Parts: sequence; structure tokens; C-alpha cells
Amino acid sequence: MGARWRGAFIKDCICYSVYRGCVAQSRSPFYSFVMMNDIFSALEQGATLLTANRRLTRHLCRMFDARQEAKGRAAWRSADILPLSAWLGRCWDEMAESAVLAEHPTLLNTQQELTLWERIIAESPEGQGLLRVSATAQDTLEAWALLVQWKVTLDGRANPFNEDVLAFQRWARSFEELCRVSGWMENARLPDFIARQIHAGALKAPRHLLLAGFDELTPQQQALFEALRAAGSEVSEVHLPSFPQSRARRIGFTAADAEITAAARWSRHLLEQGNAGAIGVVIHDLGTLREKVVRIFNDVLLPASIMPGETADASLHNISLGVPLTDQPVINTALLIIEMAQGELPLEKLGTLLSSPFLAGGEQEMTRRGLLDARMRRFGELTVSVEGIKHHALAANACPLLGARLQQCIEVTRDLPHHQAPSAWAATFPRLLVAMGWPGERSLSSQEYQAVMAWRELLADYARLDEVVARQSLNEALSCLRKMAASTLFQPQGADAPIQILGVMEAAGMHFDHLWVMGLHDEVWPTPPRPNPFLPLSLQRTQGLPHASAARELAFARRMTERLLASAPEVVMSYPQRDGDRHLRPSPLITGLEEAVPEGYMSAAQIISYAAATHQAAAIESMQDYQAPSLQEGSLASGGTGIFKQQAACPFRAFAEYRLGARPLATTQIGLNPMERGQLLHSALEQTWQELQSYENLCSFSDETIQNIVKQAVAVAVGDMARKRRLTFTAKFTELEKNRLEKLVTVWLALEKQRAPFTVFKPEQERMVQVGGINVTTRIDRIDQLPDGRQVIIDYKTGIANISGWFGDRPDEPQLPLYCAFNEQEVAALMFAQVRNSDMKFKGLAQYAGIAPGIKAISETENISSWNGLIEGWKATLHSLGAAFRTGHAPVDPKDPPQTCTFCALTPLCRIHEHNGLGLVGDEQVVGNEV
Repeated sequence: MGARWRGAFIKDCICYSVYRGCVAQSRSPFYSFVMMNDIFSALEQGATLLTANRRLTRHLCRMFDARQEAKGRAAWRSADILPLSAWLGRCWDEMAESAVLAEHPTLLNTQQELTLWERIIAESPEGQGLLRVSATAQDTLEAWALLVQWKVTLDGRANPFNEDVLAFQRWARSFEELCRVSGWMENARLPDFIARQIHAGALKAPRHLLLAGFDELTPQQQALFEALRAAGSEVSEVHLPSFPQSRARRIGFTAADAEITAAARWSRHLLEQGNAGAIGVVIHDLGTLREKVVRIFNDVLLPASIMPGETADASLHNISLGVPLTDQPVINTALLIIEMAQGELPLEKLGTLLSSPFLAGGEQEMTRRGLLDARMRRFGELTVSVEGIKHHALAANACPLLGARLQQCIEVTRDLPHHQAPSAWAATFPRLLVAMGWPGERSLSSQEYQAVMAWRELLADYARLDEVVARQSLNEALSCLRKMAASTLFQPQGADAPIQILGVMEAAGMHFDHLWVMGLHDEVWPTPPRPNPFLPLSLQRTQGLPHASAARELAFARRMTERLLASAPEVVMSYPQRDGDRHLRPSPLITGLEEAVPEGYMSAAQIISYAAATHQAAAIESMQDYQAPSLQEGSLASGGTGIFKQQAACPFRAFAEYRLGARPLATTQIGLNPMERGQLLHSALEQTWQELQSYENLCSFSDETIQNIVKQAVAVAVGDMARKRRLTFTAKFTELEKNRLEKLVTVWLALEKQRAPFTVFKPEQERMVQVGGINVTTRIDRIDQLPDGRQVIIDYKTGIANISGWFGDRPDEPQLPLYCAFNEQEVAALMFAQVRNSDMKFKGLAQYAGIAPGIKAISETENISSWNGLIEGWKATLHSLGAAFRTGHAPVDPKDPPQTCTFCALTPLCRIHEHNGLGLVGDEQVVGNEV
């Protein structure tokens, strides 16, 4: 047994005999049992068969139809087989159509009830401090349903109440009173209502009623069937097929992945043998493992689905558990369109919307919209207005179809009221979607079409909230609709599949030719108790409510295990032996089974994926291909000094970034990123020196004059960027940024006063130079003129600066050496101006001492013979790098792997991690661009 509930189990065993009595009473003596062979005859004669779930309904319908075909019939009346909940709804509809319900309450659906509970909780004193009102409402809804279904009343005398129970009791009173005053009835009371109507003769009872797949009946269900029997119905329980002599075995696996893979391989083996019949795979925690199960089963059963242009065909396996409707791309697009109608959209969501094929022109403008997404990201705003998207979509005719659709969307939203009823919003939303051309122009797949149908049903359910909600804003309506979509499980219908993948509850009443049950380790089977937090624990245990105690979970798990073992002639029960660092043991309910390997099982060492098999079967021809097309002598290369930096770091990176234009999408963050803050400082210093102009003015101007110059310079710099980043530069943010810059610039100017005299020659000078046969544009942050006519080249740095990056055949920071080596006038010094809070300093080299504090003369350094020799060495290095770039020398050759590749975004393009040394591909070493 799992350690988490072992102690609770020992404690709760005292209640087990009481619980067994409750279970025994759940089978009322009026039931007769009908064998499977008699079911079909009864159905042919008009009997109604009620099931525990929809999957069992479909299973029995298929069996009935197969029987009719076996009799040689070409047409027959459909069997009346449906879940109990659907039958109750049908009874309600019959009474509504016959006007019997004229004097009776309005039936609420689940979403209406949940909305009421949320409202009651949010308006109560206890709800003021709750962070997740929706989750609390869900728990209270379940607690209320338990009280109704198990016919339990809260009695504070017998069961002491804690704060949670007292809060629930107050909420329940408010809920009950609100329903009474408004004439509403919650869904949990529908069976009681139907029973009363049958007893009163307002509803005709069916002549013969069959029950299938009910492992346990609630007192409410028992009362309903008692009323049916009293009204003359014959109520019989179906004895579903079982295999008491089945061959069962168990097997353990190292982890859940290996367990799922083994089940998939076993299923494939059975299919390959032919005449496998029905194959069932029951997974204890299917909800958590669903994505992994889909991936592994597709890989094993449909290996070609990983190939480009291929899709997974669900004809071989079917998974019972649906996924949230919001996970469907076509629905996510619809929700994003509605969110955009609020006037703006987060940048990340905009990227998703622009890449969606479910908009008008989605396929035709796919590439253009991708470029638009990249352009919008470079602006750096976290949110983008619809008007802004439209402006950039129409600019230079970038995405004309998108721009036109956005204009239609704007026109729809222009006259929308701030608040309106849910039904009015439900009518507005389709207009928004039509304006954007949703769900697109291409033909929808079967799954996409079913998702669109589910969306229309969702809107209809949302419109019914008029009954319990007066008016909502657009944001409230969208939030409500999104929650409804997230709680709606979507399971597309498809052709019958030979492999059925189910959860434990969905397998109720099913039978198979082969069955594999997985995930049965001791921590989850029996399931640990999880009583409802809003009902007294002692009450839940004594009344035998679901999930109330370890004893009840043990009895339930034992009953489920026995049923599963009798569901097929061949049964495999498996468990994982590890979960991360935790060791797991088999459930005590399966330890008595023979431990044996099932036929068709393959060990992990024997399993080779389709991708691996394809790779191993490939005849690989090795060749070196690191030569790109060369550029003509004197060609203009965009990228400036960055070309030389990247060519030194990795020639392929320089080629990919500056020749192919391969760059990652820009990322955004709250506020400004380090590069943007650096740009602001550069601009502020440039504006400041345009006014100061010289060392003499810096020293002679009063502090007040300098402060005014700095303030004006900072205001200009901030204003220029604020015009591009209106959403970022709020009044408060602008004030903070100005204060930061003013302090930095003022402190930096104090350090500048310690230099030798100079005149600012040209701040932010831009000119073109030819290096290695290519013309590049350079932009020097600042050039100072010394009294002797020589110049000082300065580059501002807001990060840590290091001159060690100037040296070697592959310099890390070749920018200043390039400025110095190809400057038109003689250079006396080149320096980094490190403008950092609490770390202001100059770093660099000079021909002679005294030019600036902290700058060494060339004579004071080691390994540098002369200033002219240093410059000539830089020229040679830069000419070599420029010539290599011009001639197309582009091997994947990082200077210092893996550090050079750590923050490089082009690794998927160069595949460096497949190279030996940074990653392994088989046992072969890959050199350069060798394939």
C-alpha cells in the first residue's frame, strides 16, 4: 500500500464492515438479472437500456447492430440505449413539450449552477480573501450534489463543523433560497423530480428498463428505480459478459514511458497476428498521461505520422478521454479574435493569431504575416493595439487581406455597448469571427469541423446564462466563455478502432479479447482518499460517500480489479517501478498474479523507433560543404562591425546572420531590456555633448547649467524612445527612467573632468570603410580631438567592458580595433567608457599616459612592442576576417565551444549539437559542415 494512505487505511478499517453494509444495501432486492443473450430480444421489443457512461452506450449499440446484421437484416429499429443522464434529460424534454412543466421550475445546467455558486461565494464575507473563487465553486457544487444524491443532511449536532463546512452551509442556504425565489431547479435534483412525476402519473414509466455498467447505485438512483417499479416498470440489471477463467499476469517496468511503449508494442503485435478482436488498454491516470500515450502509440502504430505532411490516423486506436476544447487550434483562434476585440492583444498571442490558418488569407499571406510578426516584436511592446496591427499590416502593402479584415473587426466593435446580456454577446461573437474570416478558407478536417460544431454548442450554452446573469462586460464575457471552453472536454468522433484506450471508469461494463491495465502501483491503486473539503469527514465516512476513506477506496479498487480481470480472456496488469527518484511497488491488489512476460512483449533494448530505424538504414555520404558563394570585391555588406565579431566567433554564424538573414524572433519583457537601456544612455550622452562640446566648457559651466543641459538631453532621449513605445512609457515609468539617466550622466561627467583637455570632434559619427574587400558602415559612439590634433575613440558600455577581447586572430570585440585601424586621422587612444552605477571607469590603451584616468600607455603593457605594430596587427586580422566573409568561408567552427554556442539561436540551423564533442550522433565524428 502507498505510504501516503497506509495509516488512514488502518484507521478506517473500523468503518469497513459498516461500509460493506451500505454497499450491500445499494443493490435493492427488486432487481432481476438479465443475461446478455436476452438483452437484444428485450431491446428489439422496445425495452430501454440505461448505461453508466457514453462509451458503454456506444459499445452496446455496436453489439446490437452487429446482431441485427448477423440475422441478415438490411434495416432495423435503433435500440433505445442511452446513459442515465441522457434519459433523465429526455424525460424532462418530454414533459416540457407536453406542457406538463408549466407550473414547474426552470432546470439549470451545470454552467448556470456554477455561475450561481461563484456569485454567492464572491459576494460572501468568506469569499473576499479567496484567490480562486472558480475552484471553490466547483468544490461546493460537488459537495451539494453529494448531499442530494446520497440523501444526506448536514447536522451540526452529530458532526461538528469546521470553518469550511460552516461557510458551505451558509452558501448552500443562499443557493437554496435563490433557487426557490427564482423558480430554478439544480440538475442534481432532476432524478428526484422525475421520480415524483412518475409517482404522480405526469410521466409515463417505460414498460421494461435495463441497467448496465452500474458498479454502485446512489440512494437517489435507488429511489428513482423504486418509483419506476412501483409505477409498473420492470427494472432489470444486465449481466454483462465476463471471463472468470481469464489468464491474468502482471509485469513491472522501469518507468511509465517504458510501460506505455510495451503496451503499444503488445497491441501492435496482436494486430499483426490477425484476428486480434477487441484490444483494450486501460490506464489508471489517463488524464495526466494522455499526451504521452498519444505520442507513443502513434510512434509505434503509425510511425510514418512523424514525417512531414503526414498526420496521425486514428483508425487503429481511440482514446476515451477528451481534451479541453481550448486545446483545439481553431477554437483558440476564435478566442484570440474575441480577445483582440477589446482593442489590444499581448504580443505573444498576436504571434499565435498571425500564424493561424483559421483566418481569411491565412494560407495566402502566411509568409507575409510571419514577417509582420517579426517586425511587431522588434518594437518591444508587450501588447499591441488593433489599430497598430492594422497600420503595419497595410503599410507598404505588407498584409492587405489581414488589414482589410482588421478594419471590418474594428467596425463591428466600434458601437458595441460596454455591458450586455450573455445572449447578446453570443450573437456578437459570431459577427467578430466572420469579420476576421474564421474558420478560414481551406477545407476543415473532420476534427476541426467537429470542434467548430462544439463551439456553436458552447455559445448556445453561454447564451443560456441570461437566466442567472444580468449583464457582462466584454472582458467578463470572454473570461466566462474561456472557462466554459476549458471545462468542456472535446472528443472527436471517428471510425471504430480495434484498440480502445480508456480510463478505469470508462471501462465499466466493457469486454475485450485482450486487455492491458497499466499504472497499478501501490501509491495510486487503491486511490488515496480525497474527501470533499466542504463536508464533515466523519459524515462522509459513516454515509459511505465516494472517496471518503481508505476503506472505501480499497473496496472500490478491489471491485474494479475483479471486474477488469473478468473483462477479457487475456489480461495483463502492469506497474512502473520508479517515478523519478521514487521506488514504486505493485499494488497489493495485483501481487497475487503470476509475474510473466506477455506474448509480443519487447524489452527496451529491442525497441527501435521509426526515426532511429530510418537513420540506421540510411546510406550516408560524407562531404565537407562549408564554402558559400562569394561576394564581389567592394560589395556593401549590411551588418557593420558585427560581421567581424561573428566571423571571429563562428564563420557559419556570420554567414547565416548577415548573408541568409537568419535571426531569432525578438523577445519582449516588462519595461526595457538591457540593449534599450543602453540606447537611451547613448542618446542622452550624445545630446549632452552636443551642448557641452569640450572639456573646457565642462569644467567652466556651473553645476546648475550642466544639470539643465543633462535634464534637457535626457528629456530628448526619453521622448524619442517614448514615441515608439507609448505603452511602456507611462507617466510614472518615464519619470523613473529620467531620474535614472540623469544620475548616471551626472556622475559620468564628474569622471570626464579628470581627463586631459579635449574637444568632442563628432559624437555618433557614421562613415563607410573597406576591410578585406567588403564595404561596411561604421558608427562610432564618440571621437574626441586632443590639443595635438590626434584623436581618442570612445565606445560607451553599460555592461562590464574588457579590452582582452581586442586581441588574437579571432577577437571577441573587434569594434574599437576596427575604428582605430581604419580611422582617417592618427589615434592616440581607444577606450571603453563603462557607464555603470557604482562602477564608472575608462578601460583601454593609449600611445602615452595621462589621456584619461585608468588608461595605460602602450609602454606600460606587456606583449605589445609598439603602437603602430598593434594597429598593423589589427589591420591584418580584420582584413583576414573580412576576406573570409567575402569569399564565403563558412564552416561550423565555434571559437570556444560550447561557450560560443550557449546563447546562439542558430543551433537548429547549423546542427552543432549533433557534432561530436557537443553532442553525439552514433559513434561517428562530424567535422565542419560534414553531413
